[in-house]
Amino acid sequence: MLGTSAAIAHRTRVLLFEEADRLVAISIVQQAHDLRTADLVVLAVHEDFQGTWLRERPSRPLCAAVLEETARLVTREGYERVLAIVAKQNEKSVRLITRAGFTRVTLLDGDYALYQAAAPATEDAS
Repeated sequence: MLGTSAAIAHRTRVLLFEEADRLVAISIVQQAHDLRTADLVVLAVHEDFQGTWLRERPSRPLCAAVLEETARLVTREGYERVLAIVAKQNEKSVRLITRAGFTRVTLLDGDYALYQAAAPATEDAS
């Protein structure tokens, strides 16, 4: 439930993406330990829509659009950067976030790595 004390304390924000009255993707960000940093907690695309490209010009993958809109939210919320933890073996996720400007900060263990990106500039956040 979004109204929980933990969700409020961590400034949790949820973005829902719908297509024809169907939930197709979700992203969740919250404040990290550093007040200027957001933590990308979840970015998920429904299995029926994975690999889907948006019908717009220029065309782009749904997953990239979800990440871009999440980055705009991060900027609107006043954060300067965003963190994401990604499984090293999840090549699609690593490719998605590195193409979006994330760089690997450190390896957390044998399976996961921490990535960071600057929040988009204000004029890009509209």
